[in-house]
Amino acid sequence: MEQKQGCFDPGQPISQSRVIFAPVGELVPLALQAVRKGGRVVCGGYMKSHLKRFLEFDQCVAIGRFENGSSGQQAFDMKPKRILVIQGHPDQCQSHFGHALSNAYAKAASEHGHEVRYLCLASIDFPLLRSRSDWEDGEVPESLVSAQKDILWAQHIALFFPLWLGGMPALLKGFLEQVARPGFAFTSGKGNVLPAKLLGGRSARIVVTMGMPALVYRWYYRAHSIKAMERNILGFVGINPVHETLIGAVEGMSEEHRVCWLRKLATLGAKAA
Repeated sequence: MEQKQGCFDPGQPISQSRVIFAPVGELVPLALQAVRKGGRVVCGGYMKSHLKRFLEFDQCVAIGRFENGSSGQQAFDMKPKRILVIQGHPDQCQSHFGHALSNAYAKAASEHGHEVRYLCLASIDFPLLRSRSDWEDGEVPESLVSAQKDILWAQHIALFFPLWLGGMPALLKGFLEQVARPGFAFTSGKGNVLPAKLLGGRSARIVVTMGMPALVYRWYYRAHSIKAMERNILGFVGINPVHETLIGAVEGMSEEHRVCWLRKLATLGAKAA
């Protein structure tokens, strides 16, 4: 196995495998050309947006095998997705760590070829639902019509919010009640007929910041409100799979630790995960 740190010489002999450490997409097709058919190219990281301009997946299969962490098929099959990022923090007067996380996620997703729409609930004025009849028969507020269109447009939804009183903020709960109406998110079941899920084919990630350590919330409190959200709201309307990222002890978190989380969220955004 031959290794190069940050550069690659295409004139070197054909070998069984190559390792690329530099995250430069242009090196991948060169490395693939320098391995035997069925050989392997392993990358520590790469810029997919650059790589797409040089080589398509079927060409890679013909030349050799590409690996980036798990498997080559997964690395190249990741087609651009339509991502809706929903920032559910009610405070629009100042920026919080949750805003930095959602911005990092959205920025990385966009840089890696995904289409991104960003929805900040604190900047939207809408009323709370106060009756079942309004929920079933009333019209969705005009300010949320575009939000429903964004949900239908999206293939992946990323929800960011702080943990308040053990659950999501009232603003986010009110938003979900307004948009997830019968006829839009599910069909009303009659008699013993279960309602049909109308938002299937979409995945989601829930990113929650909190003051307590995340392990305490996950294992002592069993992440009860997040599980309820995954099962009773997102799962009920067909959104699946739903992944979660719990970030605890944010108030006393060091700058180094914050940067680490920002990088993790950027990685998830790049993968539309």
